[in-house]
Amino acid sequence: MLSIVELSNETVNSQDICQERSISYPMKRFYKLFLSIFLFTFCFGLYFSMPISAQQLKFSISGPQRMDSQHKQFNFKDNKEKLKFVYDDKFILKLMSRDNKHDYLSFLSYRTGAGAYSYVIRTIKTNDPNRTFYEIKAVEGIRGGTFGYWLIGRYKDSWVTFISLDHLIKLGFDPLQENVMFSEITPSGKLIFINKYSYMPPGGRYGYQRRQAINLRLEFFWDEDAQWFGMRKLPLQRIQKQTAKKLPAF
Repeated sequence: MLSIVELSNETVNSQDICQERSISYPMKRFYKLFLSIFLFTFCFGLYFSMPISAQQLKFSISGPQRMDSQHKQFNFKDNKEKLKFVYDDKFILKLMSRDNKHDYLSFLSYRTGAGAYSYVIRTIKTNDPNRTFYEIKAVEGIRGGTFGYWLIGRYKDSWVTFISLDHLIKLGFDPLQENVMFSEITPSGKLIFINKYSYMPPGGRYGYQRRQAINLRLEFFWDEDAQWFGMRKLPLQRIQKQTAKKLPAF
């Protein structure tokens, strides 16, 4: 307001200036408030106008359900369809309709002697849109090694495998090592896959001397445009510190 007064070539005393300021300050506060509301509304609208693939879908995990020679069938519903996982006499896990009319997918550990293995199934869901997927692992019963991994779900009208060991090998997974795979949800709802491998340190001779280290960490994300899962490789150092105290049994 002082500049305006000077440009108008008018002479005012200190009282006039104080009166002028007392009027201008509320206007400035109103302007700042209006600008803040406008920017918030603009950003809020911009976020929700973004395509879903550009937004961060949040994942959640429930389970697990273990399938083995003692637990041969698990019944569930997906999209109102009655389904079941079946552990058959050949140690193969199958996804089937409950009336046995449809045999959708089959899963088998990639290591021979599969009778010593079980399968661990967990349900993975997203929010907005609501989608359901199933994570399946072939797990060794004694030592807890993982010898098979599948992330499955519906694609259009079919059941498909979105992620398997074939995809993980391209990003550095070594199936010849003794691996333990697991996944977790971050506080922000991201789905993170982690693999740790077992190795014998220099000078080691006995099984109890074996060590484990994380050698692969990935983020699995859902691409709404492609209607498929994507994967991105993540750094290892931070997750090693976070998971050093406690790692899941399978």
